[in-house]
Amino acid sequence: MKRHLCSRFVIGLTVLSTAVLPGCGGGSSSGSPGGLPSTSGNEPEISNLQYPPAYVALNSGGGSATIAGSIDFADPDGDPATFTIEIYDSGDILLASDDYPLPDLDGEASGTAEVSFAIPTDAEGVFTFQVFLTDETALDSNSLTGTFTVVEGDQWIWISGSDIWHQIGAYGIKGTPSPANSPGARNGAASWIDSSGSLWLFGGTGRDSDAVYGRINDLWKFDGTEWAWISGGDVCFQPGVYGDQGEAAPANVPGARQYSASWIDSSGNLWLFGGGGYDSAGDQGNLNDLWKFDGTSWTWISGSDVINQPGVYGTKGVSDQANVPGARAQAASWIDSSGNLWLFGGTGRDSAGDQGSLNDLWKFDGTSWTWISGSDVINQPGVYGTKGVSDQANVPGTRHSASSWIDSSGNLWLFGGYGWDSVGGGSEILNDLWKFDGTSWTWISGSNVITQPGVYGTKGVADPANIPGARYLSASWIDSSGNLWLFGGTGYDSAVAGIGQLNDLWKFDGTSWTWISGSDVINQPGVYGTKGVSDQANVPGARFVAASSIDSNGNLWLFGGQGYDSYESSGRLNDLWLYVPAPD
Repeated sequence: MKRHLCSRFVIGLTVLSTAVLPGCGGGSSSGSPGGLPSTSGNEPEISNLQYPPAYVALNSGGGSATIAGSIDFADPDGDPATFTIEIYDSGDILLASDDYPLPDLDGEASGTAEVSFAIPTDAEGVFTFQVFLTDETALDSNSLTGTFTVVEGDQWIWISGSDIWHQIGAYGIKGTPSPANSPGARNGAASWIDSSGSLWLFGGTGRDSDAVYGRINDLWKFDGTEWAWISGGDVCFQPGVYGDQGEAAPANVPGARQYSASWIDSSGNLWLFGGGGYDSAGDQGNLNDLWKFDGTSWTWISGSDVINQPGVYGTKGVSDQANVPGARAQAASWIDSSGNLWLFGGTGRDSAGDQGSLNDLWKFDGTSWTWISGSDVINQPGVYGTKGVSDQANVPGTRHSASSWIDSSGNLWLFGGYGWDSVGGGSEILNDLWKFDGTSWTWISGSNVITQPGVYGTKGVADPANIPGARYLSASWIDSSGNLWLFGGTGYDSAVAGIGQLNDLWKFDGTSWTWISGSDVINQPGVYGTKGVSDQANVPGARFVAASSIDSNGNLWLFGGQGYDSYESSGRLNDLWLYVPAPD
């Protein structure tokens, strides 16, 4: 039996005897850099090693990060006895080896085992792990291999796609990953990361397989290495196939659209609401349909299959099956710790069916919508109150394309967007930061007046005076330490020389903003470096309305958008980037 060789590793094992987890980011292969056992006779077999794309930040002070995944197993004799994990460094030197008994699998001929283990983060490099099973007669299974990478934090990594704008989609065979596959250049797509760590991408406006520009309804999955086209069309302008409300079906698919709101629930299901696109008849406008994707099929949950529907608000604070937000695009969205979906503002239809800018806040509990705050009428100014003081009368002005987060305490955060300030009178770009605690809004930072420049301060240094300039269509996320992050968008730089595209990266720690990377000047090209390699010099080009998602390690995945490539040309992009924050 192999013995634990390095005490800084802690390796754990749990077993699921029947369920099989969906595919995800990691890959697997047979063989071992250190020479794992060969198989003979009636030995067990393992397959389908699954784990999220594993990039973790260097922590020179020590510490570890957890990698979790699963394997499928089959044992003709039903006597799996031991599970073994071996971990190697970048020089193929064995760092750790441990065996675990499998009492829960006694008598089981097949199933799925979930595995987790800690990796050191005090040294950069690519690490390899190997797994295999041994049965009660000492027969060993085949081995499977995975890797993880420790990189210096606060660096960008170009993962896939092109550094040149206007790329055509390479779809390949539906459902089959391939290194040749890639979504076409696009903006306004929805994205999310599932419970297994795979990155998903839906729709937007961009180039299809025929190089035509338009709204798309293709669904893609990235496993950390390769893209696979999962559903929808490979050509633009597709209508929705709704089926029966509440009934999943393989034929169902939302119509082509951009600027949808999206969430991921605790079970890994995608929720998609509205956007600008095509309804069931192929008519184009704003939508208020709510969809769920379970990894296999789409289900139309609520709302209409016809464009440009008014909102049904009901009574503020009271849930009702008849309630539904009006058709809209570019709304902000969240999901809370209880699994409720939250939706704020956007550009769309109010209770009277009038088109304009909205500031209504909605909650969906899985069954019914509730109008929580804001107005049921378009084009309302903000009520800011006193900075830092919560008040029931406070409410952000109507706006679309704001950035949003939810923190570890369940508070909703909203930054900027294109909309109405405290004065009203028309829409422009904002840089106000708001917090909603479930009851009241609080104006936290930024200005209550439109078109403000950024105050950048010194790169890497937090300062209460710092504030991102007014902007909209930025990417945003919250890391594992609870910090808020903001990247790019369209807006004002430090000089207010004019509106342009931004590639500045900011962090907000709950008190102060810090300018982390990128430029304080608009319209900068990307610095791509070498694909798959982190570098302090790397930075995505200035862009807006990129798709973004957060993985289990608090890393940002950023795809495409409208912006600048490495050659200073501006257009739609299909580059995929990873940003790994440094540990606090």
